[in-house]
Amino acid sequence: MSGVPDTLTEALRARRLQYLFWEDRHRHFVGLAIGALTEAGIRSVVLKGTACAYSVYGSPSERVRGDTDILVASNDRVRAGEILKTLGFRRGLTFARERGSSQVTYAKEEGLGWSHAIDLHWQINNSAFLSRLFSWDELCERSVPLASLCEAARSTAPVDGLLISCFHRLVHLGSPYTVNGIAHYSADRLIWLSDIDLLSQALSASDWEELYARARDKGLISACLSGINAARAAFGTEVPHNVLERLAEAAEVSTVDIYLYGKPLTRLRLDTGAQSGLWGKIAFIGEHVFPPADYMHAQFGGGWLPALYFGRGIRGISKLLSRRSQS
Repeated sequence: MSGVPDTLTEALRARRLQYLFWEDRHRHFVGLAIGALTEAGIRSVVLKGTACAYSVYGSPSERVRGDTDILVASNDRVRAGEILKTLGFRRGLTFARERGSSQVTYAKEEGLGWSHAIDLHWQINNSAFLSRLFSWDELCERSVPLASLCEAARSTAPVDGLLISCFHRLVHLGSPYTVNGIAHYSADRLIWLSDIDLLSQALSASDWEELYARARDKGLISACLSGINAARAAFGTEVPHNVLERLAEAAEVSTVDIYLYGKPLTRLRLDTGAQSGLWGKIAFIGEHVFPPADYMHAQFGGGWLPALYFGRGIRGISKLLSRRSQS
């Protein structure tokens, strides 16, 4: 830290302390939730940031995040939500009623202005198309213990974790993440590349073989290569040379790539096509056009609901045209 201004080092130390204390409390509440789900006979798998925090980082508080993603079976999601509410977690608003969303946020507030959120998933992604890449059954079957979080916790296996990290970063080329109220369309958020770097370091030779086979079967070769190369550029990630060669040789544009790099209408078309039956497709489009009333009022204030839907539609078309003109 030599040469760094004292004001900056003090600010960094204060932030570091905040993360340490928040992590201790977050682990407590998430552990209670997972324990309660397990006692009720509900199996769960911890995903993404928290899974990485407690498996590949030196200290969980180094993996800064705002929530914990937990995956349950679709037929357990209602019971799981009720259990979280009995623990003091408050259910958040959802954009869609059934088909346009596959997660609900439950948040618990405590002193010091801290909030502890659990994103309860019943599919790997809100996209109906992308959610087919990993089923609940396969992720649960391959899950591994995450005892450093709590005794009952399980997380995605290392290979699954790396594949999910690689395609998840590309989802944000079209779906923004928000920091301090500002929306960002980017795949290269440094913390995601750090996850990929550390997950890559944890793989054995047989894991790399498994990753290649699974990426090929799921159409994730290009997404995987992109993520690994971005991590190598940022952190000098060491990857077996033969793995990089095989990924590069096999890279081709898959339907997954068309979705990840596609325009909003392309994504909507593929998500609609992933719905089962004609009614499923109609219901999916309807949920996007007419989100729940409580969501509309929370986002756009009070007023006559048809007028709110009309105004949202106009703004949505304007954004769509604006993004098309920029691309």
